[in-house]
Amino acid sequence: MCVTGATGLLGTNVIIKLLQDGYSVIALVRKKSGWLGEENENLKLVATDFSSDLSSFLTDVDYFIHIAAETRQDLLSHEAYKKLTMT
Repeated sequence: MCVTGATGLLGTNVIIKLLQDGYSVIALVRKKSGWLGEENENLKLVATDFSSDLSSFLTDVDYFIHIAAETRQDLLSHEAYKKLTMT
């Protein structure tokens, strides 16, 4: 299982539930220090800028949950938002 947005409210709670249900989770984050949940042997935090090739993290992944999103309010166009969240 791979999850983006692990440091946000929704992502954190989704990952906590997945771990409680016995899943192994790879959490793609901008900064590992942003993770507020507990350490878990079935959780691997991977720091990435999301513009790089993520395929090496997905070789043994059956499910991908994309929750990460840009939440800044100063984006001036849909294209700027799309570039940050849909690459």
